[in-house]
Amino acid sequence: MAFSLPQLSYRRLRITVIVVLVVLICVPVVMAGLSLFWIAEGSITHEVEDRLTSLASDQAARLTDWIEEREFDLGAIGHLTALNYWARQATQSDPRAGDSLAAILERVRLVFGGRYLRFGVFGNNGLWQCPDTLTYPRDAAVLAAIQAGMTYITTDHPYPSDSGLPLLSVYAPVVDQDLSRHAFLVAAISPGPLYQLLQHSHAGMKLGVYLLDSSGATLSRTKDAMSVLPKNCPLLRQRGTKSRTTSGVVRCNAEEGRSVIGAYQNLPRLGWTILVQRDYGEVFDGLNRLRWVLWLTMGIIFLLAVGVSTMVANVTVRTLERREVELRSTNEQLITADRLASVGMMAASVAHEINNPLTTIKVLIHSVREQTQPDDPKNGDLGIVAGEIDKIKALVLRFLQFARPREPEFSPVRLDEILSRIASLMRPQAQINGVDLTEQYDPQTSSVRADGAQIGQVFVNILLNALEATPRGGEIRITTAPAGEGGIRVTIWNSGPGLPSELEERIFEPFFSTKPTGTGLGLSIARIIIDNHQGTLSAQGHGENGTTFTITLHGRGKETDNAPRSGR
Repeated sequence: MAFSLPQLSYRRLRITVIVVLVVLICVPVVMAGLSLFWIAEGSITHEVEDRLTSLASDQAARLTDWIEEREFDLGAIGHLTALNYWARQATQSDPRAGDSLAAILERVRLVFGGRYLRFGVFGNNGLWQCPDTLTYPRDAAVLAAIQAGMTYITTDHPYPSDSGLPLLSVYAPVVDQDLSRHAFLVAAISPGPLYQLLQHSHAGMKLGVYLLDSSGATLSRTKDAMSVLPKNCPLLRQRGTKSRTTSGVVRCNAEEGRSVIGAYQNLPRLGWTILVQRDYGEVFDGLNRLRWVLWLTMGIIFLLAVGVSTMVANVTVRTLERREVELRSTNEQLITADRLASVGMMAASVAHEINNPLTTIKVLIHSVREQTQPDDPKNGDLGIVAGEIDKIKALVLRFLQFARPREPEFSPVRLDEILSRIASLMRPQAQINGVDLTEQYDPQTSSVRADGAQIGQVFVNILLNALEATPRGGEIRITTAPAGEGGIRVTIWNSGPGLPSELEERIFEPFFSTKPTGTGLGLSIARIIIDNHQGTLSAQGHGENGTTFTITLHGRGKETDNAPRSGR
């Protein structure tokens, strides 16, 4: 029973295998690369934030120490006896007090080496001041500290700024030995040391350190300070407010499309904020290189995955194609075996039913011919009838050979001798047909183990077909050549019309014939015989250049005696 095989789309299968393998290889690699990048980015960000936060805290501590030193200086100056004496005299409207206070304050300023820009004194009630340019403080916190006798530092200063930059003012009480307060001392602090304290690098990092006042304005002396500060910094968005958190980390877009990351530390007493800032691109410069390395690596892996997947897909498809060819060949063999089984049963039955009547008829005709004179016309007719009966018996015999082929009897034979003998028998017929029959045997070929009678039958069938296909003036050429491991390859070429490619296999099918009177059994029987010898028989057309039949027999025919037969 025959069955049909499904048609596979190998092109679609190849593409599917390639896509699946590429996905299976590349997706884990991409996920691992992205995870590595994200982990590295998070680790670097966390480390930079911690470092900047630590630097901001250190800067805030330095600034706090610096402020406390200024307050201590003013507190010590406020306890000077001479300053206290002349401040009390100024309270009593002594005309000498103003010059004396000015001289004392100038000497104090020189002692501190320019650390303070200027000094001044004003009375408790603000009715007098030295020098006259002083302005009584308006800040409620400053006034409260003055009335409480505290030393206090503030940005609310009584002096006009010559440089346009905000100045710091430190207030301290001028006290007598009995701790009574006659006046208050005020000093304008030079911003230079403060800025120098803020502007320096840390461990090779390029940092921007900025001091912001309570309104968000920068106190840094660099002219381009505002151009490097981020416009959308959360600290700057809180202008005029003092309710900021103590510390934190900000990430904003600065000028010129740059992204910055910074940490801030608030100084609650003054309402100032220290901002330590670093360029975001510089922080992740190494990580950006890692990103390109990852992309390059993943690209290479993708190309390798495509190459490996293509190779695997090609191997898989070739294997499936080979299996499909084998399955189709097996299917064709099953179909042929099914046909042969039916033909065998029919042939055996027909042969059995026909042989007996034919034998009887032939015996009776022979008896009648013996009773007839040789010159009797009926004798000739009976001879013709007997010949036709012999043809019928030969046809029945071929059916029986096809249905129940005889097992080959292996023995050493030389194919060139068999071919030479058959060619000599065929040559007279070839000469009658006007066909040139040539032989070319390779002397290097040796004998093979085969059934000489059956192999001769194969050669006879092929040569008879060649004689019928070759026109007058044509040629038939028989050649032999070694076929490896002691085998022999026999080729029989005729110059007749070339066999169409679509018929190269069909001519070996039972009952298929290109001749109107052919039975279609000769080449089928030849194929069965060669298959039983574990050899090969094929035909190939050459267009207008004729047809070639190729028979290949192996040298170790006896070793394959027990090999499975073709089943025919």
